[in-house]
Amino acid sequence: MSVATLPVDRHGASRLEIVPALRLLSDFRPIETIVDGLPLPRGGIVSLTGSPGAGKTTLSTLLQVALVRGLPFAGRDVTCGSVLVLSGENTQDYTMHLKATVQDLSLCESDLNRPKPYGELLIIPRTFDTSVELDWIRECIVSVRAELVAVIVDTSAAFFRGDNENDNVAMHAHAAALRALTTLPGNPCVVVLCHPAGKGSSKEGLHPRGGSAFSGELDGNLSLWMDDATKVSTLHWVGKIRGPDFEPIRFQIASVELKGIQDGRGNAISSSVAKPLSSTNGAAIESIESDDRILLAAMARNPGATIRDLAAECQWIGSNGNLLSGRVDRRLKSLMKRGLVAKPIRGRWQLAEKDTSRA
Repeated sequence: MSVATLPVDRHGASRLEIVPALRLLSDFRPIETIVDGLPLPRGGIVSLTGSPGAGKTTLSTLLQVALVRGLPFAGRDVTCGSVLVLSGENTQDYTMHLKATVQDLSLCESDLNRPKPYGELLIIPRTFDTSVELDWIRECIVSVRAELVAVIVDTSAAFFRGDNENDNVAMHAHAAALRALTTLPGNPCVVVLCHPAGKGSSKEGLHPRGGSAFSGELDGNLSLWMDDATKVSTLHWVGKIRGPDFEPIRFQIASVELKGIQDGRGNAISSSVAKPLSSTNGAAIESIESDDRILLAAMARNPGATIRDLAAECQWIGSNGNLLSGRVDRRLKSLMKRGLVAKPIRGRWQLAEKDTSRA
């Protein structure tokens, strides 16, 4: 079967080649996801977008440890191997998350750098120009004989070398430089932690900054949002996905006191960890979300109702026959933080002037 080629040019550049479809099809290999059933393709690049405080670093730290030790991630099998973390936003905070996660999983810190069959957790604790230092990183990875399954970039903004995240040319170059990290030894999946575009924090608005110039270079965008009332973060996707769809995954973001570590005044130090919710806990969260929908519907039917009126309308009555006004008050405060209800005026709550159908 003939193959058309172009000659090498005067600069010695590689010649172009036109290949028959049969060769392309015969060389095809299925995409391997580093977590079973999640769109995290080996050799691909995915953003993880969430508002500040949603738990991006917390969740990604759990993912890193799971990959290095071959532990299930939210009950899903993983591809065990080494992970490189580009910690550019707040390395001290990341280190606390890492200590807390290791402690919560009952591991030893030395477990993160053991030889095969496990991987190693490798960290570059500073910002730099990824396009300039790519060859240096490659040499370092080769020198320690690591086969990377993932590269975690924390965060996109920390490693952006331009002046304006609205500059399409600069953001495309930034995304292309991050994609080049997929060529490191092991053909890793690159996960880039991103802040959302705009000031909105709704789950539907969690697109990474940089617009289509940035997201067009990615293979997908995972989203992460937190319910302030329950401290539960939900992992799903928004806007773009290449790979398997999946049901939203919920994680409890819990505070953990670091053992044997104190500040200069002898006070205990805490950090946060991500704990995948069990089916029992998940049912409890569903119950809270159902309460929100019931309460919003009651407010729509009874504008200006008092808290007691709303408890009666929702039929939230205790076993002793008393109205559960506290239950209404807690849900209202949570809904207010999400911008779904307005602050009370003379003791009366109101629906916010926005669409509440997504609550």
